[in-house]
Amino acid sequence: MKTLVPLVLIAVLALGCGAEREAAGPADSGVRGVVILGPSCPVVQENVPCPDEPFEAEIQVVAPGSREVVATARSGKDGRFVIRLGPGRYVLEGISPGEAFPFAKPVDVTVRPHAFTSATVAFDTGIR
Repeated sequence: MKTLVPLVLIAVLALGCGAEREAAGPADSGVRGVVILGPSCPVVQENVPCPDEPFEAEIQVVAPGSREVVATARSGKDGRFVIRLGPGRYVLEGISPGEAFPFAKPVDVTVRPHAFTSATVAFDTGIR
């Protein structure tokens, strides 16, 4: 039993270190995407890059008709996530870490059988 505990701990830590975070569901369909945060510059100027940045955030998957949360996932520090879902229509909702900013607009997605849909969940910093 003493050997089993360290092995379980190593397995749990290894799963948490991947570049993509995954939520459980069917093995061959769902949503694969990225969470971004922007704008990050107080004043956007022509010819001065100000790209959106990857953002670590919680994402809820909601069934559009019932508003039932069917899955929850968290993006990694690189912003990437994978949510395994059965075929159907869903809404991805980025959960704001604060009361006002940043906030994300809901993203409608359609998952097809045996495929992963790409999606970007964009959080707005409110900087203008």
